[in-house]
Amino acid sequence: MNSILAQSEYLTDRMPVEQLPPRIASFIRDKGLVSSVNGMKVSFCGLVCHEGRNYFFFPRKSDIYEILLKPEIYCNLLMQSLLKFARFSRTQVHSPEDGADEMGFDKLELFRYLISDFQQHGIFRDEEILSRKNTGKTDWKRTLNRSVSYPDAKGNPVYLDVFGRQKTVSISEITRIHAGILARIYSRYGFLFGGKNAVPYSLLQYGESGLAVRAQIILLKHEARKHFADRHTLLLGKLIDFLEALKGNQDMNMVIGVTRFHVAWEHMLARCFRNVIDINRYLPKPVFLDNDGNSHIASRSGMRTDIVIENREDRSLHVMDAKYYDATQVSSSPGWSDLVKQFFYEKALSQLFQFEGYQIRNSMIFPGKQKFFDSIKMLDECSRQFQDDYFPPIHCIYIDPLDILKTYLDEKHLPDG
Repeated sequence: MNSILAQSEYLTDRMPVEQLPPRIASFIRDKGLVSSVNGMKVSFCGLVCHEGRNYFFFPRKSDIYEILLKPEIYCNLLMQSLLKFARFSRTQVHSPEDGADEMGFDKLELFRYLISDFQQHGIFRDEEILSRKNTGKTDWKRTLNRSVSYPDAKGNPVYLDVFGRQKTVSISEITRIHAGILARIYSRYGFLFGGKNAVPYSLLQYGESGLAVRAQIILLKHEARKHFADRHTLLLGKLIDFLEALKGNQDMNMVIGVTRFHVAWEHMLARCFRNVIDINRYLPKPVFLDNDGNSHIASRSGMRTDIVIENREDRSLHVMDAKYYDATQVSSSPGWSDLVKQFFYEKALSQLFQFEGYQIRNSMIFPGKQKFFDSIKMLDECSRQFQDDYFPPIHCIYIDPLDILKTYLDEKHLPDG
């Protein structure tokens, strides 16, 4: 395990704040990364960097012992899958209550850009093309204009002096600024991009700038005014962005992740199954009738399923509700309002002519490797009999959240059934 990961801690979303290390508990509260219900539990998935240490918060019910065996792999998996979700979320238009509250991914994108640029183009160095006599690649236009020609034996012109172009490359303070920033990113976050935290040997030869951060920014801005090439201009701008974020924050305290992972849980699950269809437009909606008999459709109050899988071969629908609950006991499982909605989904779908004759299966999906509940049924208090004919059971499915992250990131599908 590299030194940075040795200084990292691996925690889970929705764990009690009082169980966090004291140094991070107050930081979590100050940043508002807690449950809005009572503020007693963490509400965050992602990376928190604080006072030189990294704290990785994985989805609830993640196996920390498994993560400790391969921290580089799982930390990379966590952050890359969250980054993928954040990119998707940016393209969507939704109300604030439906969002996942992504934060800090611009920093992750910045680190990725700087590493990618270095891998493709190398370090920034001053390049100057000078006109030299009898050196470098011949510049015939300049030679014809400035040199005297002499005829050879056949009368052809011969130029005793030719002008050429020679590119000179030098290491400057900008080079050392660039190298220093890359060294910091590689040493602290290199593993997030599939590599190790070791600083590439090719960077070590340049050293680091001894200038103060503000002086480095001034120098970069001055250099940027001298360049018109897209790559150089963009690179210098990114280096300035990095240093601007560093001012007054030498420990690089930052937060990268989502505070409402249940939104991401629903999205990721929907991408992990085959044959998912959208049937929400077919579902009935409540209508309010006023005293004059006019209808007012309550569109926002209509039914909205999370995941519906259609199997045309056996003519069946599987209605799945993504529930980011602990679901290890009744008190930590979905309440009556969630159950009523799920029962109603089955009733509504059974009335649609598009799916006449289909068998309908109802399920809730919880995070976790261990199964605690098999199904949820309605019980007649008088007869003590289950009312499966009126309220078909809601099956309980538990899926390892680490498997979901990997399946989602790799754009694959979970096994059928």
